[in-house]
Amino acid sequence: MRKTALMLAVITGLAFAALPAFAGGEKGAAPAAAQVANSTGPGAAEKGASGGKPADGNISLYINARIPLFSPLFQKFPLAVVNKEPITLEDLTQALASSHQEVEQTKSAGKQEMGETKSAGKKDYMEMLGRLINVKLFVSEAETMGLTDMKEVKNLITAYSHGSLRQMLVDQHEKGLKAKKADVDKLYKQNAMQYKLTTILLSKVEDEKRVEKEIKSGVDFAKIVQSHIENGTAQGGIDKDFLTKGDMSPEIASAVAKAKIGVVNKKPVRVGLGFAFFRVDKKQVPEKVDEAKMKEAGDTAYQNARHRSIANYKKELIKKYVKLDKKLYASLNYDKYGEKGFKRCLKDKRRLVFIKGEKPVTVAEFSSMVKAKFYHGVVDALKNHEVNEQKPQVLDEMLYRKLFLKEAIARGLEKSPEYKRKMKEYTDSLLFGLFVGKVIAPDVKVTDADLNAYYEKHKGEYTSPERMRVKSIAFKDGKSAETAMRKLVKGTDFEWMKTNADGRSKKEGEIDTQNAIPLTQMASKMRKSLGGAKAGDYRLMNAEDGAVYVLYVKDVVPPEPAPLYTVKDEISKKIYGEKLNADINDWAAKLRKAYKVKIYLTD
Repeated sequence: MRKTALMLAVITGLAFAALPAFAGGEKGAAPAAAQVANSTGPGAAEKGASGGKPADGNISLYINARIPLFSPLFQKFPLAVVNKEPITLEDLTQALASSHQEVEQTKSAGKQEMGETKSAGKKDYMEMLGRLINVKLFVSEAETMGLTDMKEVKNLITAYSHGSLRQMLVDQHEKGLKAKKADVDKLYKQNAMQYKLTTILLSKVEDEKRVEKEIKSGVDFAKIVQSHIENGTAQGGIDKDFLTKGDMSPEIASAVAKAKIGVVNKKPVRVGLGFAFFRVDKKQVPEKVDEAKMKEAGDTAYQNARHRSIANYKKELIKKYVKLDKKLYASLNYDKYGEKGFKRCLKDKRRLVFIKGEKPVTVAEFSSMVKAKFYHGVVDALKNHEVNEQKPQVLDEMLYRKLFLKEAIARGLEKSPEYKRKMKEYTDSLLFGLFVGKVIAPDVKVTDADLNAYYEKHKGEYTSPERMRVKSIAFKDGKSAETAMRKLVKGTDFEWMKTNADGRSKKEGEIDTQNAIPLTQMASKMRKSLGGAKAGDYRLMNAEDGAVYVLYVKDVVPPEPAPLYTVKDEISKKIYGEKLNADINDWAAKLRKAYKVKIYLTD
């Protein structure tokens, strides 16, 4: 991991024997909220060398240490301890990285958020550490309340655990996997290939049958195309330019990719409501490599390699762990059983799938999985004979979930630091959200008085932009436009000038806004030309096509506040967010008094 010149001033106890417990993530029982413990705020140190002993009995002697922010040697170094659980340098660097990534994504989306331009520095570190401390405080309180014992929480944690282990196994298996160059080249050739075609598209069945008969009789295809186009019974022709796959309809592109040069397709290709015949007259791959298409080919080839690799790995795991009662599986004809028969299957205890070291999967369990595929109920699917087709997919998905989890555990992935970190992050995030949702959020209310007060204070933020009704005359050059504008200013009628003025351009894209439109929605040149204009004013505008426009401002609608009812929902969300954040901060302050918090990072 790259080192950086940024250094953190860290205060730590001289009794280093205590540090391994911090680095290992030892966690004591969460004290009740009523048990108040000593707390130090960010940047505050405990008593110095001349003082007595702190609450934990260690000698109160401290040194300042300079720790490289991204050094792998110090990632387990504790910056703070909350309820005997450390917040390490690794926790801080990961949180900072995530925060900066969110800012970059926000910037790339063209949005502006409060604080996004703030320069990185010690203040960032202390603020982020404060957030991490607050999360751990809320998690400790959630655990004290027994939220971890809730069935829904246990189910969510279990599901995330299993999904993480499976994905870790997949990532481990795919490590170092690359697409073969031959596969990339083949896909690139398919995507970049250019074609010259002779085509005919017919809309009537009788015309399609006639063309099909003519092709089979050996009539030259070009003559067939020309004859039907002249008769008005078809569209098409001989391409003068090369076409790529993207220039054709998907149906034609697929057929063309398989066709041989000079051979006409004997059966028509359905394109919408029409019928198409074609002949590939020439094809080529451009000499100059299209980098975008090459990257697309590489990405596709890699994904194809991944799918093949996982499919083959799954076959290995099936061979290693699974025995399927093939005869029983084949006999499960749900569509034939009907509704009553399917209900019997949901109670059938016959063993269908045997997995080493696990309880066999019964027909009843497998049938329940099949049933779950039909969100709107299985009854209609049984009537339409659509259930049997789900059997292979259900079996495939079930074996993937069970076998990849089993193999991940067999490899000890649940003991890995990566897995433990993922689970800790997820569990903390889940408990934090549950605590906020169940304890804090229900008490947050937005009243009409809140809405009115916010609206009055921020009315300027909810004001419609200035709008204008505009008409135009286009001229070939600036001199003609200036001459016409002088006459208009002196009183010449605009409509008469538009009809009779010299030097008018035929390129004009007529501007005549029947309704007043916001300046913010106008093209940049037009917006710039009309800046500060009043009703009755004339302005010149140089257009992109070389024409010069005289713009006539018929009417100006000044900015006006949007009615409260039109922005009520938006304001309500903002007030709710502000109140919720304030209550979260209040709760955090209370919890800091109720749990032991020690902070070693100085500001």
